Amino acid sequence: MDYFVDGYKLNWQDVNIIGWASATYPGAMAPFAEKCIASIGRGKLQELKEAKEAAEQKKVEAQKAAEAELAAKFEEAKTTGEKVLICQWSDECDDPNEECSTDMVYEWAMPDGTTQRTRQHTW
Repeated sequence: MDYFVDGYKLNWQDVNIIGWASATYPGAMAPFAEKCIASIGRGKLQELKEAKEAAEQKKVEAQKAAEAELAAKFEEAKTTGEKVLICQWSDECDDPNEECSTDMVYEWAMPDGTTQRTRQHTW
């Protein structure tokens, strides 16, 4: 369950559950509507808002750093005329004729500004 306070989304673990309010027709067996009643202190709400803003800022800074690192690799490839490794990972083998179960995949920054992927079988 999620709760909203001043347009800010809170998790159920962040609020104090007070109880449930229900609306029932006279003589009905069960309520036709129920609503959870919850509260949170202003100080706790402010702490949660600040933590979320800090996490979002950190995420933006990490994205900018990753973009700058990628741009630097393309610049290095352009100046040296050689391909530069961007990242590598393992993947399932894509060639049924090879006797391996895993390939190493490499992504390269090329001097012309494009990217290229190469695969190497592991035997």
